[in-house]
Amino acid sequence: MRRLSLYISIVFVFLSLSGCKKDSMVYEDIGRKAETFMELALCVNSMEPDTRMAEAEETSIERLTVLVFEKNAQGEFVFAYIPEIVGWIDGMLRLKMNSEEADIRVALLANLDLSQIDGEVFQNDTKVIGIGENIKTAFDEITFDCGEQILKDGWQNRAIPMWWLMEKSVRMEPGTDMFYGSVWMLRAISKVNLLNIADEFELCEAYVYNCHKQGKAVPFLNNVYTYYLEGKNGPVADKPSLPADVQKHGLVCIDASVSNTSAGQEIANAIYLPEAIAPTKKDKSGRMYPCHPDATCLVIGGKYDGSDRITYYRIDITTGATTSTMTSTDYTDIVRNTRYDITITEVRSEGAGNPEEALGNRTDIGGIIEAWQKGPETGMIVE
Repeated sequence: MRRLSLYISIVFVFLSLSGCKKDSMVYEDIGRKAETFMELALCVNSMEPDTRMAEAEETSIERLTVLVFEKNAQGEFVFAYIPEIVGWIDGMLRLKMNSEEADIRVALLANLDLSQIDGEVFQNDTKVIGIGENIKTAFDEITFDCGEQILKDGWQNRAIPMWWLMEKSVRMEPGTDMFYGSVWMLRAISKVNLLNIADEFELCEAYVYNCHKQGKAVPFLNNVYTYYLEGKNGPVADKPSLPADVQKHGLVCIDASVSNTSAGQEIANAIYLPEAIAPTKKDKSGRMYPCHPDATCLVIGGKYDGSDRITYYRIDITTGATTSTMTSTDYTDIVRNTRYDITITEVRSEGAGNPEEALGNRTDIGGIIEAWQKGPETGMIVE
Protein backbone atom coordinates (compact mmCIF):
# COMPACT_ATOMS: atom_id res chain seq x y z
CA MET A 1 0.00 0.00 0.00
CA ARG A 2 1.54 3.18 -1.19
CA ARG A 3 1.49 6.05 1.24
CA LEU A 4 2.64 9.59 0.89
CA SER A 5 4.06 11.47 3.83
CA LEU A 6 2.49 14.78 4.68
CA TYR A 7 4.86 16.93 6.67
CA ILE A 8 3.15 19.46 8.89
CA SER A 9 5.27 22.41 9.92
CA ILE A 10 5.39 23.04 13.64
CA VAL A 11 4.44 26.61 12.80
CA PHE A 12 1.02 25.46 11.55
CA VAL A 13 0.34 22.58 13.91
CA PHE A 14 -1.60 23.67 16.96
CA LEU A 15 -2.47 20.85 19.31
CA SER A 16 -5.54 21.69 21.33
CA LEU A 17 -4.47 20.60 24.77
CA SER A 18 -7.59 21.97 26.43
CA GLY A 19 -8.07 20.33 29.75
CA CYS A 20 -4.68 18.66 29.68
CA LYS A 21 -3.10 20.79 32.35
CA LYS A 22 -2.09 18.90 35.47
CA ASP A 23 -4.35 21.03 37.66
CA SER A 24 -7.42 20.44 35.48
CA MET A 25 -7.39 16.64 35.57
CA VAL A 26 -7.71 14.24 38.48
CA TYR A 27 -5.26 11.35 38.59
CA GLU A 28 -6.02 9.39 41.75
CA ASP A 29 -2.80 8.47 43.55
CA ILE A 30 -0.95 8.75 40.24
CA GLY A 31 2.37 9.12 42.05
CA ARG A 32 2.05 5.61 43.42
CA LYS A 33 0.95 3.97 40.14
CA ALA A 34 2.92 3.13 37.03
CA GLU A 35 2.18 5.53 34.18
CA THR A 36 -0.06 4.32 31.36
CA PHE A 37 0.28 5.28 27.68
CA MET A 38 -1.37 4.68 24.33
CA GLU A 39 0.10 5.30 20.86
CA LEU A 40 -1.81 5.71 17.60
CA ALA A 41 -0.59 6.28 14.03
CA LEU A 42 -2.71 9.06 12.49
CA CYS A 43 -3.60 8.78 8.79
CA VAL A 44 -5.79 10.85 6.48
CA ASN A 45 -7.17 9.30 3.28
CA SER A 46 -7.18 11.23 0.03
CA MET A 47 -10.32 12.73 -1.51
CA GLU A 48 -8.57 13.72 -4.69
CA PRO A 49 -6.23 11.60 -6.84
CA ASP A 50 -4.76 14.40 -8.96
CA THR A 51 -2.58 17.46 -8.46
CA ARG A 52 -5.47 19.80 -7.66
CA MET A 53 -5.76 18.43 -4.13
CA ALA A 54 -5.55 21.29 -1.66
CA GLU A 55 -3.28 19.53 0.81
CA ALA A 56 -3.21 22.38 3.31
CA GLU A 57 -7.00 22.24 3.55
CA GLU A 58 -7.85 18.60 3.06
CA THR A 59 -5.15 16.62 4.82
CA SER A 60 -3.65 18.80 7.53
CA ILE A 61 -4.37 18.69 11.24
CA GLU A 62 -3.87 22.07 12.86
CA ARG A 63 -5.48 21.34 16.21
CA LEU A 64 -6.43 18.13 17.93
CA THR A 65 -8.60 17.29 20.92
CA VAL A 66 -8.66 13.78 22.40
CA LEU A 67 -11.62 12.49 24.43
CA VAL A 68 -11.74 9.26 26.42
CA PHE A 69 -15.02 7.48 27.14
CA GLU A 70 -15.18 4.76 29.80
CA LYS A 71 -17.67 1.94 30.22
CA ASN A 72 -19.84 2.45 33.28
CA ALA A 73 -21.72 -0.04 35.46
CA GLN A 74 -24.70 0.08 33.10
CA GLY A 75 -22.55 -0.93 30.14
CA GLU A 76 -22.69 2.55 28.52
CA PHE A 77 -19.65 4.52 27.39
CA VAL A 78 -19.60 7.93 29.03
CA PHE A 79 -17.17 10.84 28.86
CA ALA A 80 -14.39 10.42 31.44
CA TYR A 81 -11.39 12.66 30.75
CA ILE A 82 -9.05 14.36 28.27
CA PRO A 83 -5.67 12.60 28.15
CA GLU A 84 -2.43 14.52 27.94
CA ILE A 85 -0.76 14.56 24.53
CA VAL A 86 2.88 13.85 25.34
CA GLY A 87 4.21 13.35 21.82
CA TRP A 88 3.43 13.65 18.13
CA ILE A 89 6.40 12.57 15.99
CA ASP A 90 6.45 10.92 12.56
CA GLY A 91 2.68 10.52 12.61
CA MET A 92 2.71 8.79 16.00
CA LEU A 93 0.38 10.29 18.58
CA ARG A 94 1.35 9.40 22.16
CA LEU A 95 -1.20 9.85 24.95
CA LYS A 96 -0.80 9.68 28.72
CA MET A 97 -3.85 7.84 30.01
CA ASN A 98 -5.38 7.60 33.46
CA SER A 99 -3.68 4.83 35.41
CA GLU A 100 -6.85 2.94 36.24
CA GLU A 101 -8.17 -0.29 34.78
CA ALA A 102 -11.06 0.47 32.42
CA ASP A 103 -12.75 -0.42 29.14
CA ILE A 104 -12.42 2.69 26.98
CA ARG A 105 -13.17 4.17 23.57
CA VAL A 106 -11.02 7.05 22.32
CA ALA A 107 -12.25 9.85 20.04
CA LEU A 108 -10.05 12.28 18.08
CA LEU A 109 -11.50 15.64 17.00
CA ALA A 110 -9.39 17.64 14.54
CA ASN A 111 -9.61 21.23 13.31
CA LEU A 112 -12.65 22.11 15.43
CA ASP A 113 -12.93 25.24 17.54
CA LEU A 114 -13.53 23.61 20.90
CA SER A 115 -12.19 26.51 22.93
CA GLN A 116 -15.23 26.32 25.22
CA ILE A 117 -14.35 22.71 26.00
CA ASP A 118 -11.65 22.38 28.64
CA GLY A 119 -11.05 20.32 31.72
CA GLU A 120 -12.82 22.70 34.06
CA VAL A 121 -15.84 23.02 31.78
CA PHE A 122 -16.13 19.26 31.41
CA GLN A 123 -15.81 18.69 35.13
CA ASN A 124 -18.48 21.14 36.25
CA ASP A 125 -20.78 20.23 33.35
CA THR A 126 -21.57 23.79 32.31
CA LYS A 127 -20.80 23.63 28.61
CA VAL A 128 -20.90 21.26 25.66
CA ILE A 129 -19.99 17.91 27.21
CA GLY A 130 -20.08 16.92 30.86
CA ILE A 131 -18.32 14.20 32.81
CA GLY A 132 -20.48 11.07 32.67
CA GLU A 133 -22.35 12.09 29.52
CA ASN A 134 -23.29 9.28 27.12
CA ILE A 135 -21.04 9.03 24.06
CA LYS A 136 -23.86 9.40 21.50
CA THR A 137 -25.41 12.33 23.35
CA ALA A 138 -22.03 14.02 23.55
CA PHE A 139 -21.41 13.66 19.83
CA ASP A 140 -24.86 14.96 18.97
CA GLU A 141 -23.91 18.24 20.63
CA ILE A 142 -20.68 18.93 18.71
CA THR A 143 -21.33 20.81 15.46
CA PHE A 144 -19.47 23.14 13.11
CA ASP A 145 -20.74 26.16 11.21
CA CYS A 146 -20.95 26.36 7.43
CA GLY A 147 -21.74 30.03 6.94
CA GLU A 148 -22.23 31.69 3.58
CA GLN A 149 -18.65 32.96 3.51
CA ILE A 150 -17.23 29.47 4.10
CA LEU A 151 -19.56 28.06 1.47
CA LYS A 152 -18.64 30.82 -0.98
CA ASP A 153 -14.87 30.58 -0.53
CA GLY A 154 -14.56 26.92 0.32
CA TRP A 155 -12.20 25.93 3.12
CA GLN A 156 -9.42 28.15 1.85
CA ASN A 157 -6.90 28.82 4.61
CA ARG A 158 -8.92 26.60 6.94
CA ALA A 159 -8.25 23.00 7.81
CA ILE A 160 -11.28 20.76 7.27
CA PRO A 161 -12.97 19.30 10.37
CA MET A 162 -12.13 15.61 10.87
CA TRP A 163 -12.80 12.94 13.46
CA TRP A 164 -12.07 9.37 14.43
CA LEU A 165 -13.74 7.13 16.98
CA MET A 166 -12.52 3.79 18.24
CA GLU A 167 -15.08 1.28 16.92
CA LYS A 168 -14.57 -1.37 19.62
CA SER A 169 -13.45 -0.71 23.13
CA VAL A 170 -10.05 -1.71 24.51
CA ARG A 171 -9.11 -2.48 28.10
CA MET A 172 -6.41 -0.25 29.54
CA GLU A 173 -4.31 -1.88 32.23
CA PRO A 174 -2.34 0.31 34.67
CA GLY A 175 1.34 0.56 33.76
CA THR A 176 0.92 -0.60 30.15
CA ASP A 177 2.22 1.09 27.01
CA MET A 178 -0.29 0.16 24.29
CA PHE A 179 0.29 0.62 20.55
CA TYR A 180 -3.24 0.69 19.12
CA GLY A 181 -2.26 0.86 15.43
CA SER A 182 -3.26 3.06 12.48
CA VAL A 183 -6.36 5.22 12.73
CA TRP A 184 -8.01 6.92 9.75
CA MET A 185 -9.34 10.43 10.24
CA LEU A 186 -12.46 11.12 8.16
CA ARG A 187 -13.64 14.55 7.12
CA ALA A 188 -16.95 15.95 8.33
CA ILE A 189 -17.84 17.43 4.92
CA SER A 190 -18.15 16.34 1.29
CA LYS A 191 -16.51 17.72 -1.82
CA VAL A 192 -18.01 18.50 -5.26
CA ASN A 193 -15.88 18.77 -8.41
CA LEU A 194 -17.52 20.30 -11.47
CA LEU A 195 -16.24 19.65 -15.01
CA ASN A 196 -17.73 20.83 -18.32
CA ILE A 197 -16.80 18.97 -21.51
CA ALA A 198 -19.81 20.04 -23.61
CA ASP A 199 -18.51 21.71 -26.78
CA GLU A 200 -21.54 23.96 -27.13
CA PHE A 201 -21.42 25.34 -23.59
CA GLU A 202 -19.14 27.78 -21.72
CA LEU A 203 -19.32 27.41 -17.95
CA CYS A 204 -19.29 30.75 -16.10
CA GLU A 205 -20.90 30.59 -12.63
CA ALA A 206 -21.96 28.19 -9.89
CA TYR A 207 -24.41 28.40 -6.98
CA VAL A 208 -25.42 26.09 -4.13
CA TYR A 209 -29.03 25.90 -2.93
CA ASN A 210 -30.36 24.42 0.33
CA CYS A 211 -26.94 23.90 1.89
CA HIS A 212 -27.16 23.25 5.63
CA LYS A 213 -25.87 26.02 7.87
CA GLN A 214 -24.38 23.51 10.30
CA GLY A 215 -22.94 20.04 10.14
CA LYS A 216 -22.52 17.42 12.82
CA ALA A 217 -18.79 17.29 13.46
CA VAL A 218 -18.66 13.88 15.09
CA PRO A 219 -21.29 11.31 14.12
CA PHE A 220 -21.85 8.31 16.33
CA LEU A 221 -19.74 5.61 14.70
CA ASN A 222 -22.16 2.70 14.79
CA ASN A 223 -24.78 4.62 12.82
CA VAL A 224 -22.50 6.07 10.17
CA TYR A 225 -19.60 3.83 9.19
CA THR A 226 -19.50 0.85 6.90
CA TYR A 227 -16.18 -0.91 7.42
CA TYR A 228 -14.45 -2.62 4.52
CA LEU A 229 -13.38 -5.96 5.91
CA GLU A 230 -11.53 -8.95 4.45
CA GLY A 231 -8.25 -7.17 3.93
CA LYS A 232 -9.52 -3.84 2.60
CA ASN A 233 -9.10 -2.21 5.99
CA GLY A 234 -10.80 1.09 5.22
CA PRO A 235 -13.68 2.93 6.85
CA VAL A 236 -16.06 4.83 4.58
CA ALA A 237 -19.01 7.04 5.42
CA ASP A 238 -22.32 5.26 4.93
CA LYS A 239 -25.15 7.71 5.57
CA PRO A 240 -25.57 11.30 6.78
CA SER A 241 -25.59 12.32 10.42
CA LEU A 242 -27.21 15.71 10.89
CA PRO A 243 -27.69 18.15 13.78
CA ALA A 244 -31.12 18.05 15.36
CA ASP A 245 -32.04 21.59 14.30
CA VAL A 246 -31.14 21.86 10.63
CA GLN A 247 -31.38 25.26 8.98
CA LYS A 248 -30.53 25.91 5.34
CA HIS A 249 -29.07 28.67 3.21
CA GLY A 250 -30.88 29.88 0.12
CA LEU A 251 -28.95 30.42 -3.10
CA VAL A 252 -25.28 31.12 -2.41
CA CYS A 253 -22.95 32.14 -5.23
CA ILE A 254 -19.73 30.13 -5.05
CA ASP A 255 -16.32 31.63 -5.72
CA ALA A 256 -15.95 29.14 -8.54
CA SER A 257 -13.33 30.52 -10.85
CA VAL A 258 -13.35 28.55 -14.09
CA SER A 259 -10.11 27.31 -15.61
CA ASN A 260 -9.58 25.68 -19.01
CA THR A 261 -7.62 22.44 -18.76
CA SER A 262 -6.88 19.51 -21.01
CA ALA A 263 -9.85 17.73 -19.42
CA GLY A 264 -12.27 20.57 -20.12
CA GLN A 265 -13.60 23.54 -18.13
CA GLU A 266 -13.10 23.00 -14.41
CA ILE A 267 -14.19 24.88 -11.34
CA ALA A 268 -10.81 25.83 -9.93
CA ASN A 269 -11.95 25.80 -6.30
CA ALA A 270 -13.88 22.73 -5.25
CA ILE A 271 -17.25 23.11 -3.54
CA TYR A 272 -17.42 21.77 0.01
CA LEU A 273 -20.79 20.84 1.52
CA PRO A 274 -21.97 19.52 4.86
CA GLU A 275 -24.04 16.35 4.75
CA ALA A 276 -27.65 16.31 3.55
CA ILE A 277 -30.40 13.70 3.44
CA ALA A 278 -32.13 13.09 0.11
CA PRO A 279 -35.71 14.43 0.08
CA THR A 280 -38.54 11.93 0.47
CA LYS A 281 -41.68 14.07 0.13
CA LYS A 282 -43.85 12.98 -2.83
CA ASP A 283 -46.78 14.49 -4.70
CA LYS A 284 -50.41 13.33 -4.33
CA SER A 285 -49.92 10.61 -6.93
CA GLY A 286 -47.00 9.15 -4.97
CA ARG A 287 -44.31 10.33 -7.35
CA MET A 288 -41.19 12.19 -6.33
CA TYR A 289 -41.21 15.88 -7.15
CA PRO A 290 -38.92 16.95 -10.01
CA CYS A 291 -36.79 19.93 -8.98
CA HIS A 292 -37.57 19.06 -5.38
CA PRO A 293 -37.68 22.19 -3.18
CA ASP A 294 -36.05 20.34 -0.25
CA ALA A 295 -33.06 18.95 -2.15
CA THR A 296 -29.56 20.36 -1.84
CA CYS A 297 -28.54 21.13 -5.42
CA LEU A 298 -26.31 23.22 -7.67
CA VAL A 299 -27.27 25.92 -10.15
CA ILE A 300 -24.75 26.69 -12.87
CA GLY A 301 -24.62 29.63 -15.24
CA GLY A 302 -23.10 29.57 -18.68
CA LYS A 303 -23.26 30.62 -22.32
CA TYR A 304 -24.92 28.28 -24.78
CA ASP A 305 -23.87 27.87 -28.41
CA GLY A 306 -21.76 31.01 -28.68
CA SER A 307 -24.28 33.37 -27.07
CA ASP A 308 -23.10 36.31 -24.98
CA ARG A 309 -26.03 35.77 -22.59
CA ILE A 310 -25.58 33.73 -19.41
CA THR A 311 -28.47 31.41 -18.64
CA TYR A 312 -28.92 29.03 -15.71
CA TYR A 313 -29.44 25.32 -15.13
CA ARG A 314 -30.24 23.23 -12.07
CA ILE A 315 -28.12 20.16 -11.27
CA ASP A 316 -29.37 17.66 -8.68
CA ILE A 317 -26.83 15.42 -7.01
CA THR A 318 -27.54 11.86 -8.07
CA THR A 319 -25.04 9.06 -8.51
CA GLY A 320 -24.06 6.12 -10.60
CA ALA A 321 -25.26 6.69 -14.16
CA THR A 322 -25.29 8.87 -17.25
CA THR A 323 -28.50 10.88 -17.23
CA SER A 324 -30.48 12.46 -20.03
CA THR A 325 -31.32 15.32 -17.71
CA MET A 326 -29.41 16.47 -14.65
CA THR A 327 -32.60 17.33 -12.77
CA SER A 328 -33.35 13.75 -11.82
CA THR A 329 -35.83 12.53 -9.21
CA ASP A 330 -33.34 9.84 -8.19
CA TYR A 331 -31.98 11.97 -5.35
CA THR A 332 -29.13 10.73 -3.20
CA ASP A 333 -27.80 11.54 0.23
CA ILE A 334 -24.78 13.82 0.42
CA VAL A 335 -22.34 11.96 2.64
CA ARG A 336 -19.23 13.16 4.47
CA ASN A 337 -15.71 12.33 3.29
CA THR A 338 -17.07 11.67 -0.21
CA ARG A 339 -16.12 13.37 -3.46
CA TYR A 340 -18.89 13.91 -6.03
CA ASP A 341 -17.64 14.32 -9.61
CA ILE A 342 -20.15 16.14 -11.83
CA THR A 343 -19.33 16.10 -15.55
CA ILE A 344 -21.48 18.09 -17.99
CA THR A 345 -21.37 16.23 -21.29
CA GLU A 346 -24.11 17.90 -23.34
CA VAL A 347 -26.21 21.07 -23.34
CA ARG A 348 -29.22 21.16 -25.67
CA SER A 349 -30.71 24.63 -25.20
CA GLU A 350 -30.48 27.89 -23.29
CA GLY A 351 -31.43 27.72 -19.62
CA ALA A 352 -33.47 29.92 -17.32
CA GLY A 353 -33.08 33.68 -17.18
CA ASN A 354 -31.81 33.78 -13.57
CA PRO A 355 -30.69 31.35 -10.83
CA GLU A 356 -33.99 31.55 -8.92
CA GLU A 357 -35.99 30.64 -12.01
CA ALA A 358 -33.65 27.71 -12.71
CA LEU A 359 -34.53 26.11 -9.36
CA GLY A 360 -38.01 25.22 -10.62
CA ASN A 361 -37.10 24.21 -14.18
CA ARG A 362 -35.99 20.84 -15.50
CA THR A 363 -32.54 21.17 -17.04
CA ASP A 364 -31.92 20.40 -20.68
CA ILE A 365 -28.37 19.16 -20.17
CA GLY A 366 -26.89 15.70 -19.82
CA GLY A 367 -23.97 14.45 -17.82
CA ILE A 368 -22.45 12.00 -15.37
CA ILE A 369 -22.48 12.24 -11.58
CA GLU A 370 -20.32 9.82 -9.63
CA ALA A 371 -19.57 9.42 -5.93
CA TRP A 372 -15.95 8.59 -5.11
CA GLN A 373 -14.78 7.32 -1.72
CA LYS A 374 -11.23 6.08 -1.59
CA GLY A 375 -9.83 3.92 1.14
CA PRO A 376 -6.42 3.87 2.80
CA GLU A 377 -4.52 2.64 -0.25
CA THR A 378 -4.13 6.34 -1.10
CA GLY A 379 -3.64 7.31 2.50
CA MET A 380 -1.44 10.06 3.80
CA ILE A 381 0.30 9.67 7.10
CA VAL A 382 0.11 12.87 9.10
CA GLU A 383 3.52 13.76 10.45
